[in-house]
Amino acid sequence: MWDSAAFEEGGAPACSNSDGEGDQWGATIGPLKVNSAYSIRIRSKNIIGPGEWADLRVTTLGRLPRPSEFQWTHAGSGKIQMSWRIEEPPEAVVRSCKVQVLNRPLIGSPYWEEPSFEPGTKPRRTEEDRWVVTVLGIAPETDVSIGICGINEVGEGPTVRQELRTLNKPAMPESLLCIQAQSDKLVLEWQVPEEPGAEMLDCEVQLGGVWSQPATFDVSGQPRRLQGTLWHAEVCGLAPDTSHKICVRGRNALGEGPWAQQPFRTTAASSVS
Repeated sequence: MWDSAAFEEGGAPACSNSDGEGDQWGATIGPLKVNSAYSIRIRSKNIIGPGEWADLRVTTLGRLPRPSEFQWTHAGSGKIQMSWRIEEPPEAVVRSCKVQVLNRPLIGSPYWEEPSFEPGTKPRRTEEDRWVVTVLGIAPETDVSIGICGINEVGEGPTVRQELRTLNKPAMPESLLCIQAQSDKLVLEWQVPEEPGAEMLDCEVQLGGVWSQPATFDVSGQPRRLQGTLWHAEVCGLAPDTSHKICVRGRNALGEGPWAQQPFRTTAASSVS
């Protein structure tokens, strides 16, 4: 059975030519259900009567596509931040996103569940069609399965599955060397291995002993990356002709790594006659 079409306000059939006369006509039918198929028929009418029907088959948009452009990074110890895109039709925008992780219990079958999110947050839109969330309770060096889908008035869209492996705190620094010793200064270099996604944020240098204490640096001698995994620092304010235990560790988004320790000796103070 055919029903009369409902039109949006101002959308009733009308001539669309600029002068209001001619053979170009248009109309805006609505509201229609999203993600639905419709059969539409159109006919014209003049003073003699109606013409023949022209049939048209259309399908409204609405079902969301699968999320794309998934990215993730460590956001602190036990935390990963994830982002993704969901393209959306104008008439059925994304209202929320569903995020799940695969729980693999020691006993029983794996099952999907919503993870813990950063307090006070849920998956949220950051710009246009991009979404982000921070997930808590993710152990280091663990295989994690993620499922994400968008939700609009039609319902849940298709789910994208992502597999990732979390990283760990920095490894112990390697090749700790004193490349120049002076009576009150030690110039140090060392390597800290790092993995993509858990890059080094900075390094800490201390003077070891019965009580460790932060090292003192020149204005330009703070620990800094020279290139790649090579780091450099210039420790000053040291006693001359003395063995000093240098302790170095790296820090990334997951936290601090273990200390590397190595004794180095300052030179004797030069005598002034």
